Amino acid sequence: MEELVPIKSVSMNGASFPIAQFTLWKWVGECDDSWHYHTGTGHAVNFDLSGMGDPDPNNCGFGKVNSLPITDVWMTRDKIDAFYELTGINPSVSEAQMGGSGP
Repeated sequence: MEELVPIKSVSMNGASFPIAQFTLWKWVGECDDSWHYHTGTGHAVNFDLSGMGDPDPNNCGFGKVNSLPITDVWMTRDKIDAFYELTGINPSVSEAQMGGSGP
């Protein structure tokens, strides 16, 4: 039996994306002054190892933190390794990176 590992994920557009790949940002005048998600690459990878580009790179990115549900998705070690090999990101990290906030 394969070990399953719970992975914190952000749900959007009917898919789940490991939260570890996201960075949180909050800048005055951007995204209604709300914390929101971006990625370092401008692209997010889901659990099927496909993904999507940042839909709003100059404003709310992938969406506001308080408007996207966070859930646990279970991954096998093989899938974790495949995700890491593709992205260079360990999906089992349970929180987004802190990018920063402006005055």
